[in-house]
Amino acid sequence: MLIVRQTQLVALGRVSEEQAIDELCHHLNTYYPQLTASLSSAQQRTLVQSVMQLAASYKLRSQRDICRFLNLAATYGSSFNSDPQLGWMLACLVDHGVDRPSDRLDLLIRQCQHRNAMAELSDQQRALFDRTAQQAYAARELEYAEAWLSRELHLPPPIVA
Repeated sequence: MLIVRQTQLVALGRVSEEQAIDELCHHLNTYYPQLTASLSSAQQRTLVQSVMQLAASYKLRSQRDICRFLNLAATYGSSFNSDPQLGWMLACLVDHGVDRPSDRLDLLIRQCQHRNAMAELSDQQRALFDRTAQQAYAARELEYAEAWLSRELHLPPPIVA
């Protein structure tokens, strides 16, 4: 019979936690180099540990869920859950209408994707509007310039066919 002592279990837990932190730091460096460029290795580990604790507070336990939560923290800031402007994110994380924490995280990620798509569409429409407005302004300026020239040079009005 195999007997595992409590101290051995604790040691195994620390090893797996250290390995998880290493993997998540690698993930951050791979997918968010702009974020990690200014952080030392120790700072990265501290950030990952704090995000892991925050994820655990929402009962997110699997490595996959913690990694997805880390992605949110890297994208929206490590305190996105307490940012008043991002209250909708917290509402998803604590939605009691969704039983499983992993499903609440799925809901949050879908909301983020939807909002990002809407923001991108809005940006495209704004850019199109700006181009149209600039073209209209340029056309109006051209009309003013033509009218001024015709007055100054005493030209007859243009013939429209």
